[in-house]
Amino acid sequence: MELGLAGKVVLVTGSSKGIGRSIAAAFAREGCNVVVNGRHAAELEVAAAEMRGASGAVHAVVADVTEAEGAKRAVEETVRRFGTIHVLVNNAGGVGRFAAFAELTDDEWLDVFKLNVLSAVRATRAALPHMQKQKWGRIINISSESGTQPDPIMPHYNSSKAALNSLTKGWNPHQHRLARLYPHSARRGNVRAASESTRGFPRRGRENPFARIPAEHRPRPGWQIGRNCRHRRFSCI
Repeated sequence: MELGLAGKVVLVTGSSKGIGRSIAAAFAREGCNVVVNGRHAAELEVAAAEMRGASGAVHAVVADVTEAEGAKRAVEETVRRFGTIHVLVNNAGGVGRFAAFAELTDDEWLDVFKLNVLSAVRATRAALPHMQKQKWGRIINISSESGTQPDPIMPHYNSSKAALNSLTKGWNPHQHRLARLYPHSARRGNVRAASESTRGFPRRGRENPFARIPAEHRPRPGWQIGRNCRHRRFSCI
């Protein structure tokens, strides 16, 4: 597919595996200069090596974007390597521990908000001056349907994704282009979407946390909604 992105510089946070890795690989196939990011050097280098056969250049930056300096360094290393940044994909995210509201500690809430919200805030803050200077930029925040269809066993995650949705939607579309994507039914580590079956968890010796939710209360698949040139929400059918 030719999307006219060849030569653009793209940073994808949390891209050593899962959704982020697939996003980074897709940009590399389009001829973009891609920066992959993660906390574990060995894992990140394996992902980068697999993408280097594509038409775009691939650079790996080890940085923890849950910390202010880590998010800033990921952007700075992107600019140092390729001269600028055109596209930022705020993909870094996670659930933390599956638990009911009464079982979660303050630290668990703070950790999830640092990962799912502040990482995007900090990376965006660092990338914006470069995009404004060149009068071109795109920022994509990877969210979750849990931000609008919350699951009872991860209230901290639901709330963090709702906050990310609000952040994205609240931007002035005439000044900056941001998009919000809702991946659905994607396998990430030991987690599956709530609407999936429990098949596969016993083989790995883990309980499927979503099995505790009655079927009638599990999130229903959604449809794409939105307007051209404004924020978009995607949820897989």
